[in-house]
Amino acid sequence: MWCIGLCRFHHQRWRYRVPLEAPKNFKYAPASFINLMGQQFGRAFVIDRADNKGVGKFQQAMWICQCDCGNTFITSGHNLRCGDTKSCGCLKIDIAKKIILKHGAASNNSRKPEYNIWQAMKQRCANPNGRSYKDYGGRGITVCDKWLNDFTAFFNDVGPRPSKTHSLDRIDVNKGYYPDNVKWSTPLEQSLNKRHLSDLETEINRLKSIVYSLGGNPNVV
Repeated sequence: MWCIGLCRFHHQRWRYRVPLEAPKNFKYAPASFINLMGQQFGRAFVIDRADNKGVGKFQQAMWICQCDCGNTFITSGHNLRCGDTKSCGCLKIDIAKKIILKHGAASNNSRKPEYNIWQAMKQRCANPNGRSYKDYGGRGITVCDKWLNDFTAFFNDVGPRPSKTHSLDRIDVNKGYYPDNVKWSTPLEQSLNKRHLSDLETEINRLKSIVYSLGGNPNVV
């Protein structure tokens, strides 16, 4: 219903709409109302209407959504259609966790000794200005593609460092860093695995390693 009024300052006529009385639970739909019932937006499934937000022409249609994770939440139709809302918030958390794990950027990961070892491994093989590059990257020692830019993949393959004294060791010192050629070694095991040793020294060191693994004194060999 339209009502006519008179502006007290400009003596101009104006009109305004007076809504008819409606039931208490009636939800007014904005002029741009689009029915989203039963539609899926990312992880959000629209299950019902909610009370509009705002007043007059600034009203927004609000919707009750069920997230794939089980949570129920309310958001506007605009956010759903524009892609600003795709979940109850769990999607953003999951994406952030993946980024943190992949790059080791979180404080928990960056403090892990395995993360620092992973970084040092890449420096030795890929940084020509590195102090150890000539003995690694300079000799053609490389890091496999799977590990080069993915700390999580590296950690999943090598596992946690057994102790503070263990270091990353290549089984064949003339080959690169890849899953089948890397293990955690003690200082003794690391010292026995040198590329400049003679055949006799290699055999002696192999025997020392066996004695050490059995709990004996490797110096008696």
